[in-house]
Amino acid sequence: MHDRTEAGKLFVGGLSWETSVESLQNYFCQYGEVVDCVVMKNPQTGKSRGFGFVTYKDPSCVETVLAVKCHIIDGRQCQGEKQNSDTVLSNLEVIQLCRVQGGE
Repeated sequence: MHDRTEAGKLFVGGLSWETSVESLQNYFCQYGEVVDCVVMKNPQTGKSRGFGFVTYKDPSCVETVLAVKCHIIDGRQCQGEKQNSDTVLSNLEVIQLCRVQGGE
């Protein structure tokens, strides 16, 4: 059901507020060719909202990333998950709940 682009897409949560597209791409390019990279930003501050997406040319790179248990980007431990619509919704709900409750 997923197209080739979605198959190579990785959700990355737990990013630092200072994480940029460049630092995210620089980190994840060690696992394969990155064709798209985005850090979701707060429109008012322009800072990271704490999550983003990385898309690989070769979808098997996602499995390589997931095999590594600890990813440190900009001094912060981050988590990667295969991206699909259910994962994104679930992660966004958790992020919003944490922000409402005053967590990071």
